[in-house]
Amino acid sequence: NFIFKPIWLMKGAAIAKLISYLIISIGLYFYSQKNYPIDYQIRKICYILFSVLAVYAIFCYLSSIMLIPSFLKTLFPVIYVLIIFGLKVVDINSVKKLMSSKV
Repeated sequence: NFIFKPIWLMKGAAIAKLISYLIISIGLYFYSQKNYPIDYQIRKICYILFSVLAVYAIFCYLSSIMLIPSFLKTLFPVIYVLIIFGLKVVDINSVKKLMSSKV
């Protein structure tokens, strides 16, 4: 907060909180792996994270250079889903299995 808040005000506070949450999450991950090892699929998690960031960056860039109509804004979640299926992070059979399971 001392670094980012004076420079970017509210966005700086949000960035500082994001960084602190990331540090806490990473520390908690390593601590829990030491005591209760779980085989996470880190590669898939990274694909999902980077694809979300890429789609968001493209959306922000396009929003800054032109006014995007509302109906085109709905394409970005569709693009994200296509990226996830295209990278084979999630396969259609696991989605069907999840949708057919009863809660």
